Amino acid sequence: LTAGLDPSMTLDSSPPDAAAITSLQAALRKEGAEKLALVADGAPAGGDAAPAGGYIVYSEGVALADAAPSRIYEEFQPHLLAQHAHRPHLPFPTFGAAVDEFFHALEAQRQEQRATAAVAAAYDKLAKVRADQERRVGELAAEMEDLRARAAAVEAHAGDIDRACLVVRSALDSGMGVGDLEEYIRAQTAAGNHIAALVGRVDADEEEVALRLPPSAADDADADA
Repeated sequence: LTAGLDPSMTLDSSPPDAAAITSLQAALRKEGAEKLALVADGAPAGGDAAPAGGYIVYSEGVALADAAPSRIYEEFQPHLLAQHAHRPHLPFPTFGAAVDEFFHALEAQRQEQRATAAVAAAYDKLAKVRADQERRVGELAAEMEDLRARAAAVEAHAGDIDRACLVVRSALDSGMGVGDLEEYIRAQTAAGNHIAALVGRVDADEEEVALRLPPSAADDADADA
């Protein structure tokens, strides 16, 4: 980058020309001399004003609660590379100071990263629990609405339900078999008897009669009586 070359360029695909090679050599000599001087905690070559002797490149961590985002140290360098110039970084008076700070903060940083991961996992678990609870609430609301509609239908047809149950009970008490009773109900339904049309199923063992209420009142749902 300092030499003005394309960082994606390769020798196989686009070999540099003589001018590019000359520029690269000059940049390497200059940058190399400065790096060696900084590693030795000395002044850079050429007698220029001494820049920071070391750098730590970092990224912003996740902020917990109302705290400010933390710094996640990524690497230390004796010289700030051109590709890192626009990234968050900390300057130090010497390269040794940068190295000391990096490793001093490394364990604390790891603990913070583990804490951040734990918080993220807890939030993820909370979101899943909330979604599951919302799903259950929706299912219960739908079930309650279905029960309410069934109860309203039973209340609206209470008289017909009582008469249908009375007919079935009387037939069974008289000794009529379930098969004969069901045949009788089908015949009466075909004849237009609206009370017989309510009877959907007879279970003598469970002493249960399943009734079919009019669709307009109970959405064609069965009601056990």
